[in-house]
Amino acid sequence: MEESIGSVKVASKGQVRWNDRMDKIMIEIILEEYGFGNASGNSWKPEVYTRVCLELLKQLKQQVHPANVKARIKTLKANYFSAREVISQSGFGWDLDTQLVTADVLTWKEYLQKHLEKESYRRKCVPYYDELCVIFGDDQATGGNAITGNEANIELPSLEEMCNAEKSLPTKEEKDEVNHSSSSATRTESNGQRTKRKKSSNIDATEQGLTAAANRLADAFAHTDCSRLQKELHNIHELSREDVMRAMLLLGGEVKDANIFFHLDEDLKKDWVILYLQRKF
Repeated sequence: MEESIGSVKVASKGQVRWNDRMDKIMIEIILEEYGFGNASGNSWKPEVYTRVCLELLKQLKQQVHPANVKARIKTLKANYFSAREVISQSGFGWDLDTQLVTADVLTWKEYLQKHLEKESYRRKCVPYYDELCVIFGDDQATGGNAITGNEANIELPSLEEMCNAEKSLPTKEEKDEVNHSSSSATRTESNGQRTKRKKSSNIDATEQGLTAAANRLADAFAHTDCSRLQKELHNIHELSREDVMRAMLLLGGEVKDANIFFHLDEDLKKDWVILYLQRKF
């Protein structure tokens, strides 16, 4: 069944089989909306679902209803917190390349003695973990398929609102202006962090904001390979998580500097990044 208004057709509410390409498009949009304050934690604006529907239709010719998007986000959220229960344990981690939960044999054995239901994570991929960490943060689920009260009470847009939504979406110029303001504010906050030690919860929030800003900058310039940048920064084990996020924020929008970093010898990259951050902050 389909519903249509004018020349735009939208799927009726019903089950949709999601694939990785659909997830990728949806997560990229949510990260951008996160930067604009429209999608984070337990506060989601209806236009987030609308925009995902329109973009899936545009890029993949896939018709979905906002209710399908909302249901998929609910599923991803439950999967994320389920995986995080394992990854947050001592001795566990997550590999960016394989997208698998990592731990040695003994650590797995001891953990599964008390949590046998998590055994599937020894082989199960956990895609987009870093991105979902930004989106959901510490908004804890309360059950296997938990959804927060604010999400449950969201009034989904009507079909007419959805079909007219493209007219109200921000222009590139408007996005650039917001990106510039957000980036400036984030840099100011980071300057203050050098002179005052903050609690770990505040650092986590800062990391999330920096990650979102890096994604927005990368979208605006569309040249820096942020996946490669993230991978190479994570390989510099001497860098703190906060340093990695700061470097992503800066290099995500500085194409020439990012290319210099990519082409350095491996034994020079750590010192180069540290010097780069000292000069910028």
